[in-house]
Amino acid sequence: MPERIYKKGNQCTPICSDGTEYGSCSKEKPKFCYNGTLVNRASECGCPYEYTAQDEDCVSIYKIGPKNVTFSYVLNGKWNSFSYTVFNGLNQYLYSLPRSITYSQYENPPTSKDFALRDLDNEKQKEFLDEFVNRIEKETDSEDDRVRIAISLVQNIPYDTEGVKLGNLHEKYPYEVLYTNAGVCSEKSELLAYILRKNGLWHGALNI
Repeated sequence: MPERIYKKGNQCTPICSDGTEYGSCSKEKPKFCYNGTLVNRASECGCPYEYTAQDEDCVSIYKIGPKNVTFSYVLNGKWNSFSYTVFNGLNQYLYSLPRSITYSQYENPPTSKDFALRDLDNEKQKEFLDEFVNRIEKETDSEDDRVRIAISLVQNIPYDTEGVKLGNLHEKYPYEVLYTNAGVCSEKSELLAYILRKNGLWHGALNI
C-alpha cells in the first residue's frame, strides 16, 4: 500500500517515501515519483547546480569527458605505471579562470608565492587531486617510497615543448598538468607541491 497524504475535502494523494506526490518531481533533483518509487528523470526534473543531464541521470559538470592517462615512475630502479581517469569538464573550468590576481593600491603586489597558493588552494580541483594522491598511496605502504614515486612521476610527465614552441603557455593549474599530461617546470613543481603537501611532506621554498 502506498503512503498517502490527505488534503482538503477528504481527498488523498499517494506519495513516495520522501513525501513527493505521484507523478511529480522531488525536491532532490533529478528524482521523480513514479508509481511509489523515486526514479531518476533529469529530462523532466532537471539537475542541481553544477550538474548536467546525462541520459536521465545527473553528472557533475566537472566529470564530463573522462579519459585515461598513464603515469609512469621509477622506484628502486624499476619502471612502473598506473592508469588514472581525468576529466575534461574540470580541465575546461580551470582553463577558463583568469591568471591574474586583483589587488588594490593599498596592498602589496602579489608575489610568486601568492600565485602558487592560489593554484594549490583551488577548491574545485581539490577533490580530484586528492583522489590522485590517494592513487599514489595505493602503490606502496612506505611513506619514503611515496615521496620517491611522486617525484619520479612528476619528473616523467612530458615537458610542454609544443606549448613553449607555440607560445601557448597559460600557467596551468596542477590538475591541468595531469589532464594534458604535459607542463613546464613551474607547473609541474606546483603539482608536486600539492602531492607532498597533501601528505604533510612539503617543506620546500614555498613554506606551505
